[in-house]
Amino acid sequence: MLSLDGTGYFSSQQVHCAQCAEKHHRNGTTTYYHQMLGAVLVHPDHREVFALTPEPILKPDGSKKNDCERNAAKRLLTDLRRAHPHLKLIVVEDALASNAPHIRHLQELDLRFILGAKQSDHTLLFDWVEASAQTAEATVTDQQGFRHRFRYLNGAPLNDANFDLEVNFLEYWEHAPDGSVTTLPG
Repeated sequence: MLSLDGTGYFSSQQVHCAQCAEKHHRNGTTTYYHQMLGAVLVHPDHREVFALTPEPILKPDGSKKNDCERNAAKRLLTDLRRAHPHLKLIVVEDALASNAPHIRHLQELDLRFILGAKQSDHTLLFDWVEASAQTAEATVTDQQGFRHRFRYLNGAPLNDANFDLEVNFLEYWEHAPDGSVTTLPG
């Protein structure tokens, strides 16, 4: 599995360079910052992870527009696939990545993926899963009394604008014996 996520590693209101991203505040001040997209190879049976070279999220020379995590992911994944065309990977990313252009890019690179999704960002997808007769649910209670509930559907449309782009949906809830509930959406 290849786990990707963005992170900040520098921020200042005084120190800056030409490649710094900028955040302009209402009070007239500017925060200069640097970010990167980290990538690590992980395996569920091993505690060790292998960090790959991070992809910087920089403002290109002469540009007034900030770079972003989406563009960095596109560069990183394209470079990785070019260097390792036959490596079988499952890309794992947060909800920022669950958009049609990114999913299509992953498919073009022949990469499998597990992406987070928020109900507020994917109303049609969650409504489709709720209304579909093909949606399946399963519940398992473990020896410690935790109840694990799953809801899943294959071939659901991502959203109205990309109705032809179908995804497989999995939602998970963990019900603890004390009554607390943890949810892993989409």
